[in-house]
Parts: sequence; structure tokens; C-alpha cells
Amino acid sequence: RLASINLQTPLLMATPSAGVWRRAEAAVADAGFRARKRSFSSRALVPRSGGSGVAAPSRWLPVNLPAPEASPSPRPGWQVIERWKEKSSVGGVEPVSGCSALVKTLRKALRTPVGSQKTPQSFWRRAAFRGGQLADFLSPEETCEVLTTLADARLQWEGDVSSTKGLRRFAAHSTVELGSYSPAQVGELAWAMARLGFQDEELLQAFSRSVEHTIKADRGRLSNESACLLLASYRKTRVLDEAVMESLSRFLCRRLVREPLTPQQTAGVIAAYADLRARDMGLFNATTLALCRPHAVETLNWGELAEVVLAYASLRLHSSTLFSRVRLRLYESAGIVPQDEADLGAAPGDDRAAGGVAALEVLPSRAEVAANLWDQLLEPAPPPPPVQLSQQAVARFLEAHVHLGRVSERDLLPLLPHLSHPADARPGAELASLLVMALSKGGHVWPWLWRRAAIAFAPDRKLAPHSLLSLTEALRLHLVRLEPVLEEVSKSSGSSSRELSPSPVLDALRPEVWGAEVLSVPRLPTAGPHFRTTAGSLTGLWAHAMAHCRALSDVDLQHLVVAAPGLLAAQAKMARALGDGDPAAAALHRAGAKAAWRIGTEAARRRAVGEEQLAALLAPCGLEPQSVHQAVRQQSQDVIGIRTSSRQ
Repeated sequence: RLASINLQTPLLMATPSAGVWRRAEAAVADAGFRARKRSFSSRALVPRSGGSGVAAPSRWLPVNLPAPEASPSPRPGWQVIERWKEKSSVGGVEPVSGCSALVKTLRKALRTPVGSQKTPQSFWRRAAFRGGQLADFLSPEETCEVLTTLADARLQWEGDVSSTKGLRRFAAHSTVELGSYSPAQVGELAWAMARLGFQDEELLQAFSRSVEHTIKADRGRLSNESACLLLASYRKTRVLDEAVMESLSRFLCRRLVREPLTPQQTAGVIAAYADLRARDMGLFNATTLALCRPHAVETLNWGELAEVVLAYASLRLHSSTLFSRVRLRLYESAGIVPQDEADLGAAPGDDRAAGGVAALEVLPSRAEVAANLWDQLLEPAPPPPPVQLSQQAVARFLEAHVHLGRVSERDLLPLLPHLSHPADARPGAELASLLVMALSKGGHVWPWLWRRAAIAFAPDRKLAPHSLLSLTEALRLHLVRLEPVLEEVSKSSGSSSRELSPSPVLDALRPEVWGAEVLSVPRLPTAGPHFRTTAGSLTGLWAHAMAHCRALSDVDLQHLVVAAPGLLAAQAKMARALGDGDPAAAALHRAGAKAAWRIGTEAARRRAVGEEQLAALLAPCGLEPQSVHQAVRQQSQDVIGIRTSSRQ
């Protein structure tokens, strides 16, 4: 074509140069290549005769095949997840929008039909391992959904290699990609890891830096729900990051004033900071103002309200306005009408006399103390409360009273119906131990409440070392409180009556001892069962001391050696009041002697105490330190590898 054009053009009639000819030849070759390419492409799209496929397919040519379905995962091995999906399919489950088939499969496996067995843990461990393999291909939303589902299923990953490896891969991927997570997704991820109980050092560091950056530069995107979720995560993992706590404190103080949190969220913030022992006065002032708003305390349920009170008390914080509203609700639940504002409680140290001088406390006489003790021994139990509280809520309220030292009769008045008529037939060990502490510190001798507290010394209960020491001191204080009554009962019987009656409690019922006006009130029949209940508690305490003294540390053993002589001396007065022939007194004497011998032997074996302390421990039971040292030497020879026979 170019040659014909050149021949017809008058300007090219002259002889062309070599460069013109070379350009012309290149143009002709290029035109021929393009013509061949068009003809080949047109032939390739025409089907062969008698065939249904395409002719001469090439890698850069379109192939007339049906479009394949989108693969749910680019990783191999997805067929295993699909088989799980078929096995665990449940009808009526709404699909999760924006998530992969892995999330949908796990969600369906979590919701088992009514009457069927739950999905076994082997499935969830396998799912955690497979999910870890796919962690690099999951979006932040999908990662949060998978971990939340595993947390809802209560994955038991500890001790399993495959599921632990999967969670580590999740943590490593989340640590790298945490910058692409929104504040809400960061809170959801942290809460899921906290519920799983999986702590990764690098991930926790990434969480802390992300929270600090969000509060400093992007706090507008952080909602109240996400902030409370992050704080709950730190509380559950028991991790105290002072920088994060300080940043969250400033953020929450602003939100409590400008965009108030709900009462439930405020209660969660208070409980989290108290559990982490972060005593931030500015934050607690803000939360106190938030809870003092109208109808805030009434919105909380009893569990949340008990958590708030215990959080303030554990940090030694007190708010008269807040605590008065809480006590008003307790009075309503107990069916008691408060007489005056003093019944609603006041802060410790706020009771001032006129003129701004603290009122002097007048100590009662010994006769007044004895009269008060007899009144409590004869006082009947209160009626059942109209609103029954859970045992956990009652225990938290009582623990708050013990922390603040407010255990007088007026302070415990709204809790007495709940303590005497608990929701469960048998109170737990925690509530019983707290009850012993509160009654001993307050100097109360209500028999119907001490019977409930005696469960703390049952043989099937396990006492921690600090609980054993606290209960030892509590029983000693109770016996010291009972001394006026014990002396009165012991002096009531003469020398002639002791020969006829072995028990002064029963012998004191004679008319010539007390007189008709005294016997008109059944005082001693009420005191006798209480003495036997206390003796049984002491016997149980000594049994626990003998069983667990070897497990005590040297410091705890030293404290027990120092506290035991005072308790042994105090229980001797109770044994005299009960009488030598009383079975409870005999059992108490045997238990005290065995416990003193066992504790003394252990202390001498460890050389934890001196000779004076050891002698003070053994003296109330009539034992000698020399016998203890001899028993220790015999025990030291009873070791494998040492012969003790005469043929040595």
C-alpha cells in the first residue's frame, strides 16, 4: 500500500535515500504483523465444526467457561471448615453480615437446638487452630467476631497445643494490624481476649498505646460503651497500666460531666478502679456526683449497688449522701422504717458536739455491759425481709461494713433480717467468715446469728492462712466480750451445788441462787446453747489449725503461736462456765491441748519461735517445752535412709 501511494505521489518520484527506505520497510512489516494478528484473533473466536469448545485456546485469550464461585478463603484446607458447617448447621440463624463463612459456621455451631448436646470442646479447639491459620486474611470485624464467638463458647485452650497456637497467631496478627481497628473494635477485641484469659505481652502493650493515642488524638470516636469495655478488660485481666488508667480517668471525668454515663456504666467504672487498686480521687468525686443524681441509685440492681458500696469501702472512701441513699434502699428491702436521719448513716468522724469539738465517748460500766449482753442473748430473731437479697449481695454489703469499721447495732440493723433469713439454707464460707468478723468487732452476741456464723468452722470448709489467723483473733474477742456473763454464771453456783450438779449453767437455775424476780426471765437457758455453739466453733477452729499448720509460712506460724495463748486462756473461762461434766467442755479442752501440741511441735521443728513463746503456748494446756523438743528429735530420725533399730 505504501509503495502504490509513493508511486502516485509526484513528490516522491525522485530516488529516495537509504533512511527513507528503512523507515518504509519497518512500516510495511508492522502493518503486516497487525493484519496477521487480527485475522488470527477472528479465527480463534470461531468454534470448530462438530465441536462445542473453542479452538486453539491461549493464556491471554478469553475462555468461554462458566464463572467459578467465589472461594471463601484463599488458604487450602477450607473443606474441613465446610464439613463442620454441614454438621453444625442450625435452622433459623440469622447470617452475620460482612463476615466470612468461618464466622457464620462458628455462630451456627454456638447456637445448638433445644434438647441437643452442646458442641464439644474439640470442635472449638480445632476452630481456633484453623482460625489462626486464616488470621492474616480476616478483616478486623471478622477477627473480633471469631474471638468473641470462641469466648462465648468458653474455649478451654489451656493445655492444648493447637488452640494455643491459633490464639497466638490471632494475637500476633492483631498486634501488627491494630492501627486499622476502630476504637469500638479495639474494645471488642480486648474484651474477647480478656474473657478467653489469653494474655500476650506484645498485644497488651499495643492495646495500651492504642488507648493512649485514641484518648489524646481521636477521643471523639471513642464511645462510652467502648471506654467501659476497655476498662472492664483491664479489670478482668488484672493488669494495671498507670498511664492508661490516668488517661481513661481524665476521659471519663469529662464524659461524666458533659455526656453522662448510665448508672450501670458508672458502677462498672467504680468497680474496675477499685479492683485494680487505682485510688483516683478526681474520678471518684465525679462518679459520686453522677450517682447522686435523681433516680440513679434506684436504677441499679442489688448486685451493682453492692459492688459500688464495696468499691468505696475497700479504698476507704465514704460519701454520706451516697451511702444514705443506699441505706434507705436497704431499710425498704428489710421492711424497717428509719427513725431519724442518724439511722441512714454518717461519715466516720462527722459526729461532732456543739461548738465543733468532738464528743467524748463515755465508757459503760461492767454492770451495763453485762445487762446489754443479756439483752442481746434474749433478743429474738427479726422477721423475714419482704425483699430477699442474694447471698452474694449481702456478703458484699457486710464486707463494706467491716472495711469501714461500721459494725455497731445501728449500722447492721438493715442487714439483720437478710442475715438471719438468708436466701440459701446454708450460707457460704465467705459470708460466714465475714459474719464472724463483724459480730466480734461489733461485740454482738446474738445467738441466732452466731449459729449462722458457726458454719465457717465446719470440717468441710477450707480456710486460707489469713482467714485462720483472722478467725482466731475474732473468737478471742468474742470470748473477751462474754467475760462478764461467764463470770456471772461461774459464780452463781456454790461449793455444795457443784457436788450435786456438774454444770453451773444448769445449777444456776436454783431459786435460792437467783431469786424469783431473776428466774422470771429465762436468761440462762438461752446462754447455755450459745456457749455450746461457741465451744463447737472453737473445736472446729483448732481442728483446722492442726490440719493446716504445716502449710503455713514461717511468718503466719509465728502469728498463730502468738495468738493461740490468748484464745486458750479465754476458752478456759467458758469451760468453767459449762462445767467439767459437760461434753462440750471436755471436747474443747482436748481440742485445745492437741492443737497447742501440734503447733508447738511444728514451730520447734522449724525453729520459728523462741523458748519463751513456746512455753507461753504450752502453759495453758499444762505441757512442757522439753516434751515438745523430744518429739521433734524423734521425728527428725524418722527419715528414709536412717536406721532406728538396735541392730545398727
